[in-house]
Amino acid sequence: MCQSLAIIGARGFIGRRLVARYSSNCRLVLFGREDGVLENSTVRRWSPSAPLKGCSAVIHLAADASTLSTDYRGPNVDLPLEVLEASAKEDVRRFVFVSSIFVHGRASETPLTPSSPFAPEDGYARSKIEAERALTKRSCELGIELVIVRPPLVYGLEARNTFALLRKLVVKHVPLPLGRAKAKRSIIAVDNLVDCLLSVATAEHAIACILPADDADYSLQDLVRMMSAASGKRALNLPFPKRVLRRALTLLGRRHIYDQLFCSLCVDRAHWFAVPWSPKLATENAIAQEMS
Repeated sequence: MCQSLAIIGARGFIGRRLVARYSSNCRLVLFGREDGVLENSTVRRWSPSAPLKGCSAVIHLAADASTLSTDYRGPNVDLPLEVLEASAKEDVRRFVFVSSIFVHGRASETPLTPSSPFAPEDGYARSKIEAERALTKRSCELGIELVIVRPPLVYGLEARNTFALLRKLVVKHVPLPLGRAKAKRSIIAVDNLVDCLLSVATAEHAIACILPADDADYSLQDLVRMMSAASGKRALNLPFPKRVLRRALTLLGRRHIYDQLFCSLCVDRAHWFAVPWSPKLATENAIAQEMS
């Protein structure tokens, strides 16, 4: 059944792929930072009087993840609460909030589930936790269904994260100090995340929370190997001493980069049994697709 959806943050990396994927025969109400057009659909600047009437669900993607931000609360807490209030007034049935796996920290020795303890390490993660708690409380008061999605690193051609940097370096055939980066981490292809968001937004019954991911975990060494193969190049992973990298990155105030390189952060997929979704695209195929 085709449902009407509203997307907040439609012009972002994930939003653009979501809009392109959803059926053109279905009604989409799109919102971004400014007015425009996307996939032949009008994108409106968000306001509390936004036309949400008739939408069965709202998918809230908009967020500020910049490491330079000094005010996460406005875009990451106040805005989703404002959208939730507007959604409830227009009788929207479900609100899907995209949070982050980083609410649990940037490294974990044990696989993560929705009930794993919070362990934020920066302002962005703390703002996501604050938003989750506020939305949970207010959604109960308003009688609107809330689904929280905590994705790990999302990779794709238009991503602006570790994947984007690795892609650039691999394409240029730059030697990388990742020969000892063997810690496994969960990641998710943007197309797999889009499928997850659409599934939880349109499912008959709402779930409380999901940590989506690809069907297996990989080290950055693995990713470089797959990216190199997809681009027709030989991987250049040098066994650089981890201790030296840790010290250098810590002095530069970039210790989180070391964690992403050498520490595990994996999802426990057992909690997916109650979720109407599983990843369809294998990581190796997804990377080949995004490298082309």
